[in-house]
Amino acid sequence: MKLTDGEIIVRSEDAMGRRELRLDSFDEQQNHYKIICGNDVLNEPSFSFFVYPYFFMNESKGEIAFHKYLDKISEKFEESIYRPWDVFKTLSVFSTSPIRSQPKRTYDPAREFDDPEGSDIPMYLMRIEAIQKKEWEKLKQQLIEFGTSSGLFQDIKIKNFGHSLGGPFQLQFKIRGPTSNIIDVGYGVSQILPILVQVLYPSIIQESRQTHISPIYSLLQQPEIHLHPRAQAEFSSLLAKLANQGNQSFIIETHSDYMIDRARIEIRKGNIKPEDVSLIYFEPKGNIVNVHNIGFDKMANMIGVPPHYGKFFLKETNRLMGFED
Repeated sequence: MKLTDGEIIVRSEDAMGRRELRLDSFDEQQNHYKIICGNDVLNEPSFSFFVYPYFFMNESKGEIAFHKYLDKISEKFEESIYRPWDVFKTLSVFSTSPIRSQPKRTYDPAREFDDPEGSDIPMYLMRIEAIQKKEWEKLKQQLIEFGTSSGLFQDIKIKNFGHSLGGPFQLQFKIRGPTSNIIDVGYGVSQILPILVQVLYPSIIQESRQTHISPIYSLLQQPEIHLHPRAQAEFSSLLAKLANQGNQSFIIETHSDYMIDRARIEIRKGNIKPEDVSLIYFEPKGNIVNVHNIGFDKMANMIGVPPHYGKFFLKETNRLMGFED
């Protein structure tokens, strides 16, 4: 791709993985850059795939110069003109399936692809740990913070069986005592891990690269699956914290009162504005479903609650206390 004052050459190699890009050579004075990538990259529908900063192997002088060059030429275009390298000003949507993939005792690296069930996440973590040490340490720290507050785990470790990215590896977690394989700990760890990585990593990229990223909308289906109440509540607090940072929004399908109650607590504590939280309640009636938009005030009181909301739980409480139906 030749530009007004420079040139970018992209060449593919069969041996490279999908997410491995390497700056082969550069001339900062002439603004000439040669990038080596896997064949699959050239088959991507959008050229913007090439220039995600975290797809490169290292933070070399050439890569820093390359991104500065892209930033410079981006400023020469009108905002209304689509710039294929300006991936951080587009809309990003991420979704999960209601059931995430089953954990494995040992993972064999494979070509990564976006999977709503999160089967790509172990390979993704392995690559971050191997080639993006700074980002890995930040991500690991935030994962441990959530693991500790939720009571799920105290540490996470990637154990490699080899000296290359192509070798098998294991995901290990410390619950109490020595570390254990992911398949030997509570099933909730493997179910929440893909979601945690997807919601935590964007802010890490933005901070480490000092680059604005596009607004992200995450569609999360039943994130509470296989989580005990404490972990469900803590995950709700995490989402409130991330949403309050202003760059991420979350649409959550849930049956968890623990998540809803914790969101209300975060509103009451002032950690998120009430106008930034909405509860959509679906009420089936015969062949139709009524949709109710429930809001909150500053004290986290619900506004616009339909008459039958929570009726089942009130009825169960009355029965437990010995009252007649």
